[in-house]
Amino acid sequence: MIEFSPQDFKDFDKFKDYAKFGQLKRLGIFDSGIGGLSLLKYLRAQSLDDKQNNRNKKEIIYLADSGRFPYGMKSPKEIFTYTQQIIHWLEQKNVDLIVFGCNTANAIAGDELNQITQLPILDLIDPVAKYVSTLGLNIGVLATQATVNSHAFSKAIRAYAPKLSITEIAATQLVNIVERGDITSKETQDLLADYANQFVSQGAELIILGCTHFSFLKDYLLPLIDKRIQILDPAELVVQLLTKFSQHDDQLTDNLSCTNFTSEPTFFVTGDKEAFASSASRCLGYPLKNVNQLAIAHLECL
Repeated sequence: MIEFSPQDFKDFDKFKDYAKFGQLKRLGIFDSGIGGLSLLKYLRAQSLDDKQNNRNKKEIIYLADSGRFPYGMKSPKEIFTYTQQIIHWLEQKNVDLIVFGCNTANAIAGDELNQITQLPILDLIDPVAKYVSTLGLNIGVLATQATVNSHAFSKAIRAYAPKLSITEIAATQLVNIVERGDITSKETQDLLADYANQFVSQGAELIILGCTHFSFLKDYLLPLIDKRIQILDPAELVVQLLTKFSQHDDQLTDNLSCTNFTSEPTFFVTGDKEAFASSASRCLGYPLKNVNQLAIAHLECL
């Protein structure tokens, strides 16, 4: 559990968008693959904790653009085009709020996409920057090549704390490994050990999992680093913010009643839906239901 007070975020630019979560009916999440499921992992855990509360039931629509995976190796123009298409598709699904499950998409296209839709869009970079800026620690960021190239995390953090030391390391191979659901292999362990050593040598005191795919590797990375080094999963922080922030008469409350869902999430996949379901099940620990095929050609028409 990440320790913070909701009051710490009251001056956060997107506070009011988080506060809307208590009233929304349908949430849209998208990612290039299974990484965004880390958000569902934490939302499901919170929903189970609050299963006695039947108010504010919600639906979740999840789009995995695995047919065009990986985003981390695409050009900024391609990433912007893909993300714009997905935003329009989610609008057609009548979602009330969109969460970027793909930090690469947000790093490349986020600022511009906020201008093409009236829907509130939440990301995993800005709230992390706000949170870590208060800690005074040397920061490490493990992310995709595109996110590292954009310096999205370091720019966002330094907007709050200009003097913080930040080391960004690209780990594209890990994205492919998680997408295959191959999170326990020796290859994975060797790569994680190498990245852990790089952060230790740079004096990192907190490592941000800057790609949502890496959420599923957190438990395997922890034993490889010094116990004094913290690991921050942005998906966990964002879900805690969503489940704590509810707006009643414009007052900030610590309300956990906004986490229940009417049913299992509905999934749409642009790639191989059976492969997606199989990898996702291995990462989440339970089988997915309601997995549907979505043609890339349909998105390209939007």
